[in-house]
Amino acid sequence: MLASHEKLRCSTIGIIAIVRAVIALDSLPGSRWKKLSGMLAPRVISIDNRQMSSQHEARERVTTSPDWYEPYAISLGIRTGNLLFVSGQAGFDETGTTVSPDFDAQARQTFANLKRVLEEGGSGLEHVVKVTIFVTDISVIDQVIALRREFFTLPYPADTIAEVRALARPDWKIEIEAIGLIPDS
Repeated sequence: MLASHEKLRCSTIGIIAIVRAVIALDSLPGSRWKKLSGMLAPRVISIDNRQMSSQHEARERVTTSPDWYEPYAISLGIRTGNLLFVSGQAGFDETGTTVSPDFDAQARQTFANLKRVLEEGGSGLEHVVKVTIFVTDISVIDQVIALRREFFTLPYPADTIAEVRALARPDWKIEIEAIGLIPDS
């Protein structure tokens, strides 16, 4: 078995070989590689009369009033193209106070916060395609499944659930981040 520094050396040698091959292909006259590399170059597209690179689409920050994440330099959500990326939401109210020590109360508030940010960004719970759910005690998995059935619609979003040692605040028991589609108007 190779030691980690030997694996790194082998990987580096492999990358160098690939780069040399690409340089050699690119130098051939009439090379198909030149055509392919031209196709992969960044294109400029026009959106709302603004010019931007297709690799750097506009990002729009989603906020609510009050914006409970503003003091932490975190966006509640980022909208880009027809996607909305929502930062992890937890069981706190608009003042940032945890609603209850009870898991179910926190989870319901978490879904309410998630819904609010999604709707502010032009999406909704019915348009969520991926969620990541963090819990501090995996024994609540059956409650999480029941809440998913209550708040999401078929087809249910792709999901990752993970037990973590702690969340941003020691009294939080659940946090959910999501990716939602923004339907055409």
